[in-house]
Amino acid sequence: MSWRDKRPLKPFEWGFLVLLLAVLLYVAASLWGVVAGALPNLGRALADGEIRFAVGLSLWTTTLSTLLCILIGIPCAYLLAWSRGMGEFGATLMLVGVTRLKTETLPASIYLNISTGDNGMALAAALLLLLLSLAVQGVSRLAGRKGRDL
Repeated sequence: MSWRDKRPLKPFEWGFLVLLLAVLLYVAASLWGVVAGALPNLGRALADGEIRFAVGLSLWTTTLSTLLCILIGIPCAYLLAWSRGMGEFGATLMLVGVTRLKTETLPASIYLNISTGDNGMALAAALLLLLLSLAVQGVSRLAGRKGRDL
C-alpha cells in the first residue's frame, strides 16, 4: 500500500481521535492563554467598540477591530501545537498502538524501524522530522525579523 492509496481520516476513527486528543487540546490551551493575556486590551477594544457604534460604524467593522486584539496569538498557538504534534509518540502508542501505515507517525516510524533493525529508514524518518522542524522554525524567525508576529 503506497501513500497514494491512503484516504483522509474520518471522525471517530482511531487516528482521528489520537490527533484530536494529542494536538487539538494543546491549541485550545494555547489560545486560552492568548485570550487571557489580551483581556485588558479586549476590554479597551470593547469600550472602543461602543464608541464606534456611537459614531455609526457597522457591527462587522466593530467585531473585526475587537478580534484584532488576539489575531497575533492564533498562528503562535498553531505553531506550538504543530511542534508538539511532530514529537507526539506516547499518546499514539498508548491509545491505539503503533501499526504500520495505519497509526504510524514520524516518531513512531523511527521507533518501529529501529526495533526491526532497519536503521536506514529510521535515519531517513529522523532527518525528515528534523528538516520539517527546521523549516517551520526558519519561517517563524523570518516572519519575526520582518516585524510580523507568527
